[in-house]
Amino acid sequence: MKKAEKFYTINVQGAPKTEAERGELNKTTGLPAGKTDKVIIEPGYTSIPNYSYVWGKQVKSKDDKPTGEIQFMEYGEPGGVELAIRYLKNTTSLDVIYQNLVNLKVRDEDTQIVLQVGINEFDVNQDAQLIKMLKNHTFNKDNKSRNPRKTVLFEEFNGNERSEKISSKISKQREAEDYVLNAEATETGLSVLADIFGLEVRAHNSTLYDALIEKAQNDAENFLNVINERKERMLEVLSFASEKGLLVSEEGGEIQLKENLAAKAKPVLPGILLEGDNLPVFLLDRFSDAEIFDLITKVTGVVSSFQQKEYL
Repeated sequence: MKKAEKFYTINVQGAPKTEAERGELNKTTGLPAGKTDKVIIEPGYTSIPNYSYVWGKQVKSKDDKPTGEIQFMEYGEPGGVELAIRYLKNTTSLDVIYQNLVNLKVRDEDTQIVLQVGINEFDVNQDAQLIKMLKNHTFNKDNKSRNPRKTVLFEEFNGNERSEKISSKISKQREAEDYVLNAEATETGLSVLADIFGLEVRAHNSTLYDALIEKAQNDAENFLNVINERKERMLEVLSFASEKGLLVSEEGGEIQLKENLAAKAKPVLPGILLEGDNLPVFLLDRFSDAEIFDLITKVTGVVSSFQQKEYL
């Protein structure tokens, strides 16, 4: 059974807390002189309008009068309309039409909701109505009832989800870095990766390493997507060539390639013998070897030519 949350948490966009050093400055250099101590510069505050539009419909009584409740719906869903909402401490209703209908007083301080930049926590018992307003505010990225074309200022914060995202990001970055490190350990691995990423393959290995490790660290997810998409295409080509008898070998035997079905199979990787019985996977697992990568490129050309003749 899921444990009930005690707080509703949002993360408001803006500058986060920062750490700075405090102490006397050297008037010449502008740098701290002597002993300093660290201080935390607190983030600022921002305010959002205590008035917003959502997509939904009013809940009516049997005599067709507004009850003050709103059925929130995904934006644009049939049966809904844009409704104005506002948080007032003296009512449980957010429906502005209902509030006006019963003549609820709106004070000057009711026009804005003040939020701290960064993490904001609200007690689910004490702040239930304010939470309801924030959940359905136009500026809330996670609000399904908001007009998606409107500005986003904050999003709902889930500590567990955030930890999982951070963990996943770190894991992907390590995996991407491992591709580069493993490629560096071979004589031609970096040039193969460079070819995949459209870099100058004839550049010095140190230049290729710097360029590739930067890609892996700056956007690991995209780096891995490029690699995996290329591997998928390579596996498709190798599997097709193997199924059609263009790429042949037996376990422990030489790997041979036919230019076409009528041609004689010729050895293409001298000294490399097939391990196991799955030739496409055997080659794909070793694609960072330049000789095998070149073979896969050649097989791609043979398969392309074969398929063109098949469709003529």
